Amino acid sequence: MKKLFTVLSAALLSTVMCGGCGSGQTDVRSLVRKYNDTHGKRLANLYGQFQAEWGRGPKDEKELKRFIAAKSPAALEEMGVTVDVVDGLFSSERDKQPFFIRYGLERPRSGSQAIVFETQGVGGKALVVFSGPLEVQVPLAELESYKRGEKDPSPE
Repeated sequence: MKKLFTVLSAALLSTVMCGGCGSGQTDVRSLVRKYNDTHGKRLANLYGQFQAEWGRGPKDEKELKRFIAAKSPAALEEMGVTVDVVDGLFSSERDKQPFFIRYGLERPRSGSQAIVFETQGVGGKALVVFSGPLEVQVPLAELESYKRGEKDPSPE
C-alpha cells in the first residue's frame, strides 16, 4: 500500500510540474502565483481551502482571518501573501473597496460558486470571483443576483 501511495504521489507531482510544460513554466510556485494574482483570487482560494478542510465556508471574516493566520508563512508566500498584508486581501485592487464575501457556503459537490465580489466596481462592471478561481467582470445591475448565488454555474 505504501509503495502504491508513493507511485501515485510521484505521478501527481509530475503531472502538476508538467502542467506548465510547453509554456516555459515548470516551477510549481509560478503556477500557484499565476492562479493567485489578485486579492480576489487569493481570498477565493483560501476560502476553498477552508471548505476542503471543514466541509463548509467560514462563518464570517473573523473565522477566515483566523484560518489564514494559522497558515505557515511559506504557504502564504507561495500565494503571494505576506503575514503583514492579510487585512489588505479583503479589499479590491481595482475599486479600493472592501469585498463582499458569501460566508458559510457548503462545499459544492461539483460546479463552482461565486464567492468574492467587488462592491462598487469600475466602469460599470464589478469583478466576481468563483471557486476555482475564475474571475469575471459583470454589469453592476447583475451583481446582486451573483451575491445571492442565483448565477452560480450549474454542476457539470
